[in-house]
Amino acid sequence: MSAIYTRALAGVLFAVSAFSVSAHDMSAHATMTMPSAASWQGEGIIKKVTPTSITIAHHPIPALNWPAMTMQFAQPTSQPVTAQRVGEEVDFTFTEGDSGYQIVSLNPHR
Repeated sequence: MSAIYTRALAGVLFAVSAFSVSAHDMSAHATMTMPSAASWQGEGIIKKVTPTSITIAHHPIPALNWPAMTMQFAQPTSQPVTAQRVGEEVDFTFTEGDSGYQIVSLNPHR
């Protein structure tokens, strides 16, 4: 008798939990905000520009505890940089992506 009672109780609990999951209103998920990717600023001198990358000799970047160094950054996906020239001093913003660091914006140094 207790085995029948246990099975009946398990069946009721399973049915109730399945119903509560299917009745869950997910409309609130549309208003959730995902954290934005961290970005950092730097200053440096352009050393090389290619269609896919920009090499910059940048000053120290304290936010990342980086010393001054020369690095290759991926071109921005939205609008590749072509107007800047080798030797030009620039202010830039970058993020870290799956394939390394990528320029977000690049402007002549002020």
